[in-house]
Amino acid sequence: MFEIQNRTDGQGNCLRQMLSQDGIGWSGHKDPKPETVLGDLTWKDYIIAADVLISTNSYAALMGRITLVPNNSKLPACYYFQLNSGGHWELRAIQTALGDKPWCFHTTGDTGKPLAEGDAAIFQNQWHHLELGMAGDRITISIDERILAVLHDSSHLRGQAGLGCGWRGADIANFLIKPDQASPEFKH
Repeated sequence: MFEIQNRTDGQGNCLRQMLSQDGIGWSGHKDPKPETVLGDLTWKDYIIAADVLISTNSYAALMGRITLVPNNSKLPACYYFQLNSGGHWELRAIQTALGDKPWCFHTTGDTGKPLAEGDAAIFQNQWHHLELGMAGDRITISIDERILAVLHDSSHLRGQAGLGCGWRGADIANFLIKPDQASPEFKH
């Protein structure tokens, strides 16, 4: 779903979400949203950062501490930080658990109350820098170097990283995963 393309501002390359609708459903993840997951399930304290250019009526998302990716259209079990093109942002702790059959999953976090949400004064058709930091039970989110929320939650203690966007697309550049220096386990 993502391809490497030239940035529209000429500042290098980016990942661009290219499909405007769901593609072929594969047995490993039927009906997925435009998202990708990487890393190790044992990762604990880290920061995910990316520059995003969000298409009109779409969104970009960073995911941290992913432990389970369901075999349906539900979001992975993770911390999910989303910014839409109008400036509304939210942080959710997505709770996904296996059901009684391999294709059954129970998800509560993607429809429940966000851990934090608000509206940011962002300009459309401009690049914005997103960060999701996790150290112990401290979760920090920021847009354009401005901290939006710092909160404590222990729903997810370790897991992979990911990124995603809406079907109307987004460009993602300078994707970075680094140790969170606030972590007691961080060593210089």
